[in-house]
Formats: sequence, C-alpha cells, structure tokens
Amino acid sequence: MSSVDVADATVFIVGGDSGIGLSVAHHFVRVGTQRIGLIGRNAEKVEAAARKLFESASGIWALSAVGDLSSPTDAHRLVAELTASLGDADILVNCLRDADAVSDAVAESMRRQGSGIVINVADVAEGPSC
Repeated sequence: MSSVDVADATVFIVGGDSGIGLSVAHHFVRVGTQRIGLIGRNAEKVEAAARKLFESASGIWALSAVGDLSSPTDAHRLVAELTASLGDADILVNCLRDADAVSDAVAESMRRQGSGIVINVADVAEGPSC
C-alpha cells in the first residue's frame, strides 16, 4: 500500500459541516491539507463550515457541495463540481451512513485514477449523521 502526502492530497468529507466530519476537516487543515471539499445536505450549514475552514489558514481551498446524498445523479454532480475546482479526491471521509451514492461516485473516480483512500466513520450514538 502506498502512502499519501496529506499536504498534497485533495480530501472530500461527506457530512463535513458538523460533528465528527467538521472536526476531521479541521484536523486535515492542521496537518497541512490545502484542498478540502465538504459535502452535505443543508446549503447554509455546509457553506458556513467551508467558509470557516477557508478562513482558518492561509492557502486553504475549502469548498462546499450540496444535494441529495442518496441520489446517484446528485452524487455524481456533487463530485463533478468539487473535482472541477479541487481536482480528483485522493481521500474520502464519509461521516454519513446514508450517503452511499456519494461514496460510490468518489470510488468510481478513484478507480479511474488508480488510487485513493476511503474512510467510513459511523457513530451509532449520533443517529444517521455524525
């Protein structure tokens, strides 16, 4: 297994607008990641989270994408939007149990590029969202 330089990686975080997902996003910023895409359902919430990440360190590209995370059509659109601005995802962190369509769309992109890391995070105590 090859290692990934997180400072040079593009990271997409599903559910990155709150809770564990937002904490993970801030951790990636602290370790030097400069391209982070936050994916969520609530435009106001995910855009605010991306704005805070962007403001937290110089050189950060933090963008948001919003849609129906269970819809394959929306999932492909979200991934295409983020990819157009940030590049293909090297790392996907999925913090929502019901976002398989997004995971599938990113995994498809990773297969095409020949590499990628998918991390699924589930917190049973938090319900459908972590």
